[in-house]
Amino acid sequence: MPVVTVGELRTWEPEALGDATAQAFEIPQLDGFWVHLDADVLDPTVMPAVDSPDPDGLLPGELLALLRPLLASPRCVGLNVTIYDPDLDPDGTAGTLLTDIVVCARPLWGVGPTRRRSGRRTRTPSRPGGGRPGCGPPGSAPGPR
Repeated sequence: MPVVTVGELRTWEPEALGDATAQAFEIPQLDGFWVHLDADVLDPTVMPAVDSPDPDGLLPGELLALLRPLLASPRCVGLNVTIYDPDLDPDGTAGTLLTDIVVCARPLWGVGPTRRRSGRRTRTPSRPGGGRPGCGPPGSAPGPR
């Protein structure tokens, strides 16, 4: 899997890169994939609650657009979020933003019918954001709850 800089991601557009990555995992040799999200991928202007902030990171709408196709893939088996430091977020706003991004990016599982893939049942996701309040269209940043 190639490494992509933030500048390259912006040239590709985040949703297109997420789609291409999810499609790359649609091979019979893989049972699934896991999404690992470091909070410091976000720009420090919106995510100051990390130990090693790096300027010129992703904006919330960009991360949301990148995550949506990955988490909507039937091959996605999980997600973990790391690097967030609550000690650096006394009012909780950075943690709320991170939570909103993940919630808005994740489809509602179990809403649609299940289907069989390789002899086992898989979940069919609803549309990204699942109609949750504050979850806009792809590329938009999550709003307040």
